[in-house]
Amino acid sequence: MTLDEYRMKIIERLRACQDDACARSLIDEVDTMLHDSRIGKHTHEVFWQALEEDLDALEEEARFLANPEASAALEAVVTAARARAVGFLAQTLKAAN
Repeated sequence: MTLDEYRMKIIERLRACQDDACARSLIDEVDTMLHDSRIGKHTHEVFWQALEEDLDALEEEARFLANPEASAALEAVVTAARARAVGFLAQTLKAAN
């Protein structure tokens, strides 16, 4: 599986999350997988940046859901995932310097 395919799986799993705790746990799992892999720091950085773009698209999708509760839930999931991902991106950038 490529990193792009993995990222798409993560987005699908985020869509299925019921709350922000699920999103944080999933992003923690992603960080662990990246650290356990043999990819370089630059690839880590690119991955997190691409995930940020995917989260932007998912957030936009949430805004157009007909069900207000589902929309709010997905937005909360995206917000939690984004906060965690931004933190891991910052760590990656700090480690690269």
